[in-house]
Amino acid sequence: MLTPCYNATRYIAETIETVIAQTYPHWEMVICDDGSTDDTEQQIKPLLADKRLRYIKQENQGQPKAKNNGIKACNGEYIAFCDGDDLWTTTKLELQLPLFKADANVGVVYSEVSYIDDKGNPLDKEQPYERHSGMVTDKLILKNFIPFGTAIVKKQCFDELGLFDEELPMGI
Repeated sequence: MLTPCYNATRYIAETIETVIAQTYPHWEMVICDDGSTDDTEQQIKPLLADKRLRYIKQENQGQPKAKNNGIKACNGEYIAFCDGDDLWTTTKLELQLPLFKADANVGVVYSEVSYIDDKGNPLDKEQPYERHSGMVTDKLILKNFIPFGTAIVKKQCFDELGLFDEELPMGI
């Protein structure tokens, strides 16, 4: 999985801990620090004792570049995106990964999003988009309804179609 981050000191340790707590044991996490100027690196260092974690620090170049560098560094068959302020439920990978095996044509698996406040309390927030499944390319052209932090993408998709366009902004 890939965790791009920038000045994520407030959340990054908890984000990583939710990945370490996964019930599915076979994963790697590449953390691509996009030139943080706070103590993000100091928050990450103690967690690197888990050999499934790898930390890359680069000059600040923006989210698309951080994600592309992270994708290139990932060794797995799938790339799960977990931004530096995302929290995963413990069964996320266990529930989502089998969907790829069920159908060889599946390239992306995603889930709904839950929202919490700064103290971790659930927020009753309406989902902003209608979600779709199956062949969704025509719907994605009109509106990107896939919550990025829930997406798992078959790495083959990036190999065949290319990485993110680094000239386009992300996270706005």
